[in-house]
Amino acid sequence: MFKYSEIREENEKMAREYDKKIVDMLAAGDYEGVFSIVDDFDNGWAKENLNELAETMEMDMKDNDIRISPYDIAEIPDITYKDGSKYERELILYYEESYDFHYDCDLLPTDLTLMLDFIYSNGMYKVVFYDIHQM
Repeated sequence: MFKYSEIREENEKMAREYDKKIVDMLAAGDYEGVFSIVDDFDNGWAKENLNELAETMEMDMKDNDIRISPYDIAEIPDITYKDGSKYERELILYYEESYDFHYDCDLLPTDLTLMLDFIYSNGMYKVVFYDIHQM
């Protein structure tokens, strides 16, 4: 949980700090740590799914002979799309008529994406683990 700011960029900065911690834990194989720093779970996840998540991710990385890179060490691909836009590792989507937002971050160099929701309530943001999705 973290305190809400009137400034959107401040909230996004705090979300990135959570993301960085989680990506670094995933890079270290600390799946239990990930589940300990989020406030809630969505999309059918619960702490009971921890082993399932770990097994699925480890199998995918072993099959592809890759490991998740720590947040600050990951090599960001320099990709320009046909429309002229550039690849961005992170995507933030705000929900209409609320302060809530969804945050995606690619777990480089894998094809996995960490998905978090930040739900505003009583002056605070609750960090909700949504999914780790294979793109």
